[in-house]
Amino acid sequence: MWSHQGSGVSKGVGEETSQSDAGTNVESPWMVERKGHHVLWRLKANDAKQGLTSMHFNQPYLELFNKNNEKMTVNAQQADVNTLTRDVHFQGHVVVHFQTWTLLSDTLDVEHSTGDILVPQQFTAHNPSSTIKGRGLRIHHETRDMWIQHDVWMQDRDIGGNQGGK
Repeated sequence: MWSHQGSGVSKGVGEETSQSDAGTNVESPWMVERKGHHVLWRLKANDAKQGLTSMHFNQPYLELFNKNNEKMTVNAQQADVNTLTRDVHFQGHVVVHFQTWTLLSDTLDVEHSTGDILVPQQFTAHNPSSTIKGRGLRIHHETRDMWIQHDVWMQDRDIGGNQGGK
């Protein structure tokens, strides 16, 4: 277990673990960070390879919880976790779900120290009534405040089926 100032990260070992020159291979790994009894995040995957200061996950699934216990999920083809900073880099068909929103991108970074979720490239986010596209998205995990840096496009759909671009 890793720990710092009242919170901790637990690493789970799946059904099978093997050692190789490049690191340790783990089947069905999971990691959890808690602060007291509150789960801050959970990361699961099909398999992983652990190095000295990083873990590479295949088919990762991350659940992030804010103080109100609202859950945001992230899944992708791959993720790399820096085990010292606990920053996570997702890549390949990244899909994020929060409340009624779905966000799609090729890459996404979770910065543990700031609580920010970063999408440095193009993204599309949609819910039943709106679509937002842009490049360079930053979301603060706890407050859900969002900033879009470039190429912002938004479309609202009204209930009558008319669409208007902004």
